[in-house]
Amino acid sequence: MIHLNSIKVKEIIKMKELTIREKEVTCIVGQSGSGKSILLRLLNH
Repeated sequence: MIHLNSIKVKEIIKMKELTIREKEVTCIVGQSGSGKSILLRLLNH
């Protein structure tokens, strides 16, 4: 499981909390430039 609190990357990503559970499919959707790729890079370290 991945659990993150208070995520802020520049002015692109602002989240209070994010939880991704094991063995579940999680979809990340949003407009172009909304930070989807940055979020995936953060999760991949």
